[in-house]
Amino acid sequence: MKKFVCRFPQPATSTPIYCGSDILHQCLPADLYGKYSSVLAVVDETVYRLHRLLLSSTLSGVRVYRFPSGERYKTHRQLFALLEWLMSNQADRRSLLIAIGGGVVTDITGLAASCYMRGIDTILIPTTLLGQIDAAIGGKTAINYKGIKNIIGSFHPPRLVVCDQHFLETLPRRSIKDGLVEAVKLFAAYDAESFARYSARIAGLIKGEGLETLVADAVRLKVEIVNRDPWEQGLRRVLNFGHTTGHAYETLTCSSHGRAIALGMLVALRLSRLHLDLSAADHDKIGEAILSIYRRYNTNRVTPQTLWQKIKHDKKCVGREISYILVDKPGSYREKPITYQQFKRAWYDTREWYSR
Repeated sequence: MKKFVCRFPQPATSTPIYCGSDILHQCLPADLYGKYSSVLAVVDETVYRLHRLLLSSTLSGVRVYRFPSGERYKTHRQLFALLEWLMSNQADRRSLLIAIGGGVVTDITGLAASCYMRGIDTILIPTTLLGQIDAAIGGKTAINYKGIKNIIGSFHPPRLVVCDQHFLETLPRRSIKDGLVEAVKLFAAYDAESFARYSARIAGLIKGEGLETLVADAVRLKVEIVNRDPWEQGLRRVLNFGHTTGHAYETLTCSSHGRAIALGMLVALRLSRLHLDLSAADHDKIGEAILSIYRRYNTNRVTPQTLWQKIKHDKKCVGREISYILVDKPGSYREKPITYQQFKRAWYDTREWYSR
């Protein structure tokens, strides 16, 4: 088992993050719940069905809200339903709220906890690869609204995060692929050594081989980034590599998050080739790693114009400037404003490149 610590200033808060196999009971000691007036849990309904035996002691004596599975439920209606459930169960400021599920569950539960009575404690138990290496790490919470990803949210650091690899054993291959895309994003834009190590092992990782080590390395790097820039004022924006185009494509096509971010990274790579010093060899090296996870994209359903209209409402945009995270070599990123004409050319170039 490995331990990492996210640190947040003002007020000073530390979040221990544990990564390993079959560690849930070690990280949630029997006396933990006694520190709270009540304990409640929001559990993805699919996770509850698949892992009810594993969760039996964790949820013993805990009131459970079974959350419907799927990105389409990451809405204000579900948020208010969850807040009403907390009220009906007489949760107070000394209550603990546990989130067990993928990024949708940890995001919306964290937001509910940050709003309820101006903030109650949370513990996050991410059960997907995407959740363990990205969504549950760093204290961000959010819901989608009017077709815009994560536009309503807050920073609300959890008290504890437990990344137990046991949950990954029941994941379908598409969910593993989605998580791998986020890992490649992090490695390609921030850590060249990790990119070289894991880009050569993608076929095995898709089969579930070596995920425990991957999670630990990805969490280590993300914690390093968050500790240096907890409120996303500078360095933490490196984690947006691929997300500017990706979020727009995901919303318009209802593609999975991973497939959408993969395409977003391919567009960002082409922009990097056109407007930075990214070499053709490095462009192809990173691009082929992405394409080894997702090679097919339905780009006929969208146009550069419709994508750009959605991109202009992205929460990362400031004024009229649309800022992209680009890479000039593996492990090195730069932030650059991009115009519509530049984006349009990169979009069509990308389609032509991966279709070869």
